[in-house]
Amino acid sequence: MSRNDTLALLLASAAACSVFVGAGTWIAGLPRDVARPTAGSGPSLPDAQIENLLVHLQKDPRDVEALKRLGALYAETGQLKEAVSAYVSASIENPGDAETKRAVMELQARAQQKGKH
Repeated sequence: MSRNDTLALLLASAAACSVFVGAGTWIAGLPRDVARPTAGSGPSLPDAQIENLLVHLQKDPRDVEALKRLGALYAETGQLKEAVSAYVSASIENPGDAETKRAVMELQARAQQKGKH
């Protein structure tokens, strides 16, 4: 499958999705403060993680692991458009990444399952 075919599949799958609940976590290779920020009186843990990842990605926008983690967190918090964007960005940087493909396929499957109810 060519890179364009992969991207087209990812975009088509993402466009078909309407709901994604939960997500896997990808922490390997991320700086400790990005992967697991400390809990405190500020924003919720997922929100804090999203903020930390956004700061990290401003410095290193091609960090595939951070993009995948961001996609998972966005999906976990119900921010589907942002989740799709993060996963598409990860797939552009690493088109053959199996985890990204799996996440998008899971996103599509859950949306289809939700549509049956």
